[in-house]
Amino acid sequence: MVYEPEDRDAVQHVSPMHFTQAYAAIYGGDYDGEASQDAHETLNQTLNRLKDEERALGNTSTMVESVFQGIVFNHFTCKRCGHKSNMTDDFMELGVTMPGLPSGSAKSRGGHVTLAQCFDTFREQEEFPDRKCRDCSAIGGVSKVSSLGHVPSHLAVQIRRWQQVVGRRGRVTFQKIDTKVNFPVQEVFDLSPWVSDAAAASAGDLNYELYGVVEHHGSGLNDGHYIAYVKRDDGWWEMDDESTTRVKPGSVGRANPYLLFYRKG
Repeated sequence: MVYEPEDRDAVQHVSPMHFTQAYAAIYGGDYDGEASQDAHETLNQTLNRLKDEERALGNTSTMVESVFQGIVFNHFTCKRCGHKSNMTDDFMELGVTMPGLPSGSAKSRGGHVTLAQCFDTFREQEEFPDRKCRDCSAIGGVSKVSSLGHVPSHLAVQIRRWQQVVGRRGRVTFQKIDTKVNFPVQEVFDLSPWVSDAAAASAGDLNYELYGVVEHHGSGLNDGHYIAYVKRDDGWWEMDDESTTRVKPGSVGRANPYLLFYRKG
């Protein structure tokens, strides 16, 4: 199905109806296009499904992994005996937290931070009061620092905008963090400050360029409205339901991102 735009700045485009119908057939009625779904969850499910389909064909590695998969190095240190240990985690999309917003904090409105500041929280030291040291068995003295051990050619970044808040009687709710995150649109985003030394030596160019943004409007985890911005060879386009409109980079930069998509320049 092709839509004819009413807006003179919009263009003719193909409806995503067939894709959403196929998606609903796989994941159920919640994805029938009638209700809003979390964009990050949908991205995660889609990438994992594509990966699983390739694995079912007997492939030991998949195209999805070669494009999107990265590795996080987690470095643990016991402050009591000095023992060090390392663990790795794979990721298809990298989640980053806004600075100064520990878990359970109050809902944040107003103000702004930069994407680089969000990435800085990724490398901040984290304490584990209940973790046992593998060497001396002491509990409560273990800390962790993380770095990127492998960076993919295409980096999907999730801005963690949902805070879990425990209210009266133990009721758990999710509140949205509305803080504006400023991110590079026309400039490159240099990942080198957050990449491990060993990975940086073999990674080559660590400059990334933006090619996609997803913005959430609304206050609820499972409601509201999503708008996407996509960069093509002919510039930036805004995808808003059945409207596809050419926009300037400045309009993209004014978005308050939930998901960001970067690729090596």
